[in-house]
Amino acid sequence: MPSVKKNENESDYISRCMSSAEAMKERPDQKARLGLCYGLYRAHKKKMESEGSMEEPKWEEIENQDYFLID
Repeated sequence: MPSVKKNENESDYISRCMSSAEAMKERPDQKARLGLCYGLYRAHKKKMESEGSMEEPKWEEIENQDYFLID
């Protein structure tokens, strides 16, 4: 999965994640992929805030979590 770049905002990351080949393969359905990308970004942000660290969350830490997009 694409990693969040330093100082990358949510909108830019979501756009990049949605179009990545890896995310498309993992979640072919657009809504499911959007949920995945938001989940990855939020996990990154939460980890950075809680640890004060710049280390990326590992895919294995969040791959089995479900994220739901509510319209």
